[in-house]
Amino acid sequence: MHFSANSPLDYLARDLQSLSSLKVSKLPTMFPRALLSWVRSITVPGRTGPAWLIAVMWVVSAVAQEPLLIQLGMFLQSELAHLGEEIHTDISAPAAHSLPCDAASPFLAPGAKPLSGRVILGVRCGASAGQVLYLPAQVRITGRYLVAARDIAAGERLSDSDVRWERGDLTAFNGNAITAKLASGTVARQRLTSGTPLQARHLRTEALIQRGEQVTVESRGRGFMVTRQGEALAAGALGEEIAVRLDRHRQVKGRVSGRGRVAALP
Repeated sequence: MHFSANSPLDYLARDLQSLSSLKVSKLPTMFPRALLSWVRSITVPGRTGPAWLIAVMWVVSAVAQEPLLIQLGMFLQSELAHLGEEIHTDISAPAAHSLPCDAASPFLAPGAKPLSGRVILGVRCGASAGQVLYLPAQVRITGRYLVAARDIAAGERLSDSDVRWERGDLTAFNGNAITAKLASGTVARQRLTSGTPLQARHLRTEALIQRGEQVTVESRGRGFMVTRQGEALAAGALGEEIAVRLDRHRQVKGRVSGRGRVAALP
């Protein structure tokens, strides 16, 4: 059995997800007479006509037959919503409908990487969660990502005008697509042709500190700040952690906070 989030089931499940808004407390289990009577009582703005009624009947029939898959599909929609504009899932569970799983509590298995296009769903069954099922699921996440707006040379510093937004399947990039605005000081690692989807491996952040450079280390506390001079033991971009030698016997670690400045870590 497969549950596809871009199927009519998902499309309509979003309309029916909040049963309280439809003033319905229990789905009818008798089909089709009781179901038809229930469907006729539903009024959803913008959804009318025989086609809608047939579709609703199809949804409710599926819900009655595969409650576990419906619950898992809605769980994935909720858990992954922050990753993109649209979430499409396909849960492979050949025998899920026949497996007893009362009080199901779904979760994403440890190490799940939804943007890779595949996740493992865990389901704890029963009040004591004594039984656990694991089901594979395919995921497709649609959202915005950055592409090069022109040909860009290696080593060139980028600005907002050098990129543009496009919309597509983020899982095609295995989680490496750039989906946020470029950080200040972003530099191209390699030549990029116009239209190339930007990925993490294509870019680096301009180093504000070079290895061997004399830097100011700032240590802050409540109501005070102490500064010391030291030698950077590695290059670092804004926010990166580097080590700084204060003298022959002492080193500290800190984060690059500006050009030539490092905030000491506690």
